[in-house]
Amino acid sequence: MPYRRCTGSAFSYRAIYADSALLNQKGEPRSWRRTDSSGQWLEQHFCTTCGSVVFMRA
Repeated sequence: MPYRRCTGSAFSYRAIYADSALLNQKGEPRSWRRTDSSGQWLEQHFCTTCGSVVFMRA
């Protein structure tokens, strides 16, 4: 389960916001992208200091 690697659980909470809602971002997050067989992708951006996922794009 790829989500378990990200959250430590089979579950997580998410909210959907427009890109314009991201304010006061400090530093440059790192990211990785996963693509499924249909070509759809999910990109996770995480903190380079602690490794926590900060936001996602799909």
